[in-house]
Amino acid sequence: MYSSLARSCFRHPWRGVVVWLVILFLALGASQRLGEAYSGDLAIAGTESHDGNDILKQHFSGAGAGPAGTIVFRAQQGVEDPEVRSAMGDLFARVKALEDTEVITPYDPFVGALRIAQEGSEAGRIAYADVSLPPGTSGTEAQDMGRTIEGLIEELELNSIEGLEVEVGGIWFAELRPPESEAIGLAFAVFVLIAVLGSVMAMGATVAAALVTVGIGAASIIVFSNFMTVPDFAPAIGLMIGLGVGIDYALFIITRYRDALGEGHGREQALVVALDSAGRSVIFAGATVVVSLLGMLFIGIPFVTGFGVAAAATVAVVMVGSVTLLPSLIALLGERITTTRVRGIIAAVLLSVALFGFGAGIEPLLGALPVAVIVLVAGMFGRDRNPLRRKLRPRRERPVRETGWYRLSRAVQARPWAFAIGGTLLLLLLAAPVLVLRFGFADESNYGPETTTRKAYDLLVDGFGAGANGPLVVVAEVSGPSQTAELNRLVQAMAATDGVSFVSPPIPNSPIAPTAAAIEVRPTTGPQAAET
Repeated sequence: MYSSLARSCFRHPWRGVVVWLVILFLALGASQRLGEAYSGDLAIAGTESHDGNDILKQHFSGAGAGPAGTIVFRAQQGVEDPEVRSAMGDLFARVKALEDTEVITPYDPFVGALRIAQEGSEAGRIAYADVSLPPGTSGTEAQDMGRTIEGLIEELELNSIEGLEVEVGGIWFAELRPPESEAIGLAFAVFVLIAVLGSVMAMGATVAAALVTVGIGAASIIVFSNFMTVPDFAPAIGLMIGLGVGIDYALFIITRYRDALGEGHGREQALVVALDSAGRSVIFAGATVVVSLLGMLFIGIPFVTGFGVAAAATVAVVMVGSVTLLPSLIALLGERITTTRVRGIIAAVLLSVALFGFGAGIEPLLGALPVAVIVLVAGMFGRDRNPLRRKLRPRRERPVRETGWYRLSRAVQARPWAFAIGGTLLLLLLAAPVLVLRFGFADESNYGPETTTRKAYDLLVDGFGAGANGPLVVVAEVSGPSQTAELNRLVQAMAATDGVSFVSPPIPNSPIAPTAAAIEVRPTTGPQAAET
């Protein structure tokens, strides 16, 4: 089968390339037509948090059960100052008018006082409002809401009022600007592939095949999100997995193809040899990864199932592309797969620099991209007189028995126990940090001091203590005065607990006939602290 596939790709290379490009455009079209519908709901059925969220959804209209953030403000003249109260009231009214938002302000007649600092030098000068979004709101939608609130603050010119500082807090509302790890990965991949393959063309074929297949995989994840629960972090992880295995599989096949050429095989027969050996291994390895990822279906958690399907689909597409699209590209390149010109190596290095600059957010490095284009264009003229057109001397392919890897394999075979023990000790040493690993969630203190997210975090710490950035919510269903009295005793017990700085009185869902109550508990330490 692999031999027939290799011969078909070699004799009809354009057919394979066109088919994959058509699939890419169809996948992108479908994803654009349907749009993304990622889920931000990471609840796990059967846990206390899930049960508590159900109570919030049922009795509190979902307030607090979905993504949430805060609007934090400091007024040197006091938060009850008429001008401050009027300006902030206008903002809160505008936010309440937004679709699907629940806002509890410090001016609320029932629970507002809990949101105004009562102790220390900032008493009466720092306050905050809670902004809640519906359960199931995606991370992208929550971030958009954060940008909308920031826009309202600018529109109302609140920070222009003397003595008033207004910030938007909460990790859900934060503008997430992580390094574009995919671009950084590609930048290093370009360097590594050129070093390993010694050919810009071979590197280009490897990266091109990976990008096309990963593009289809990414589009398929968007499509899947419309029919199943796919978490909003699935695309980034799926993309990284796809790029990793795509480049790995392509490198394996191209290396075997070039080895076969060095052994004296013609180009068609070399491709047959490559697919019949490396291609077979790629299919086996890819299928193993796909089956492993699909094992997440048996965990029974919807968002984990969605992530497993999304990642498995990406790997499956990359795997098939490695034995169909890549051989077609190899056939189209012909003898050029072993050729590298000066213009190519310079342009590849400049492209890698630009990719790294994009991923790391270093804008001056992006200037390498137009320079790379200029080098490529300049290298097309002048024929042999142009130094950019000069071919680099091909790397001498050493016989297998002269390579360092061959010598290492012989050493391992000669002393298997020594290498087995040494390798195990090395792995244990590398795994040692697991013994002190502590799981948890990052908080807003990790954001830059210039961001509104970090400023809001610091304001809450100044006014309410570190625990105000990660309060716990205790909810309970109540059916009568006796149960309300029990909750009051619970509040007293929690307030006397070490590590607790504040416990609110039970907040009923209705002042007349309450069916549930919520209690806010603030620890003395921040969200990232082990004590919390």
